[in-house]
Amino acid sequence: MISNLILLSKQKRHNEAKELLHQMKDNVYKWYYGATIAFN
Repeated sequence: MISNLILLSKQKRHNEAKELLHQMKDNVYKWYYGATIAFN
């Protein structure tokens, strides 16, 4: 799932990446990628 999240964010498909974030369990990766997507 993280690889899909990285791919979507690199393709600037942030809305789809945010949907994936909601499916992830709370952990460091979820918050890190959430902050990265919000920053972009």
